[in-house]
Parts: sequence; structure tokens; C-alpha cells
Amino acid sequence: MPNTARQVIPKSDTDYGTVGNNTVRTASQIGNSTGSADFGDGAVSAQTLRVTLADGASIGITPVSTGLYIYNENLSVIPASTTTVTSYTPTSNFFLMNVSASSDADGEFFIRVGGAVISKKRNCWTNRNVEFSWGNNGILVAAGVLVELVVIHKGQTNSLFNATIYGEA
Repeated sequence: MPNTARQVIPKSDTDYGTVGNNTVRTASQIGNSTGSADFGDGAVSAQTLRVTLADGASIGITPVSTGLYIYNENLSVIPASTTTVTSYTPTSNFFLMNVSASSDADGEFFIRVGGAVISKKRNCWTNRNVEFSWGNNGILVAAGVLVELVVIHKGQTNSLFNATIYGEA
């Protein structure tokens, strides 16, 4: 009887548990030994996601900004008055992303950066909220430049106005 070669194909391991010699790896699998990635800041385990350069050096993934939320309210804005509801003077450059404001009365809201009006909106009885948004990139505001939300109260009685400035430092 002639001796014939036979190809042996090992059974594939696809349970994404511990990695072995027969483990099938896919592009969608994150991590390596347990199949789960470690997203912790400063983590250096086998599960930490990395980018590797052609020369083999690793590049860590580090957050580059922190969220900034400045909230204020004025419980009794006088009718026909112009009032600053909230303001912020950054100590370092930051990106103005969004400003949200609301009131239980009609008002004309505007955003001033360094004293210049950059946007203006009104609310009304059918929608008491206003949103100013500058997309994913925001507006760069230099350190020391005042950002403020100002309102002209259009109602007949003292009213509540509030606002939040959102940014990335």
C-alpha cells in the first residue's frame, strides 16, 4: 500500500476567549488574550489599544481636552432690561462649542465674545429654549477674552432666565 500525504487542518478556535495556536483573529476583535480591550487612561496591559509605527514604536492614546460647563441663572430679570445671564473668561485658550439658554418669559438672547455679538436668537411662548451651536470644532476663544450670554427681557414681569456655556479646554 502506497504511503500518501494527507493535509491535516486544525480545528479553529472562534470563542474569543484565551488565545491559542488555533485562534482565528478577525478585524473586529479588540484586544488579544481575552478579546476585550482596556480603555483605561495610562493602561499598559496587553489589552490597551495602541497605534504602532513602522519602526515598531508605540503611540499611546491620550485625551487632549476636557469638557467645560458654566451654568448660571438669574431668578428675577427685570422687564425691558439687558442682563448678562452667564459669562466665562478663560485662563487658557478654549473652544466654545455650545450655549443653551431658557426662560419662562420671552427674550432676545445673544452671545458676545470679547464684547462683539457673534450670534442672536429669540424664544417665544411655544419654545422657551434657545441653542447656539458651533459644530464639532467650535470657536477658538483666546485666554482672557470674555464670553457671555446676554438677554433682553421682552416680558411684562420679573422672570427666571438661565444659561449654560459648553466648551473644550
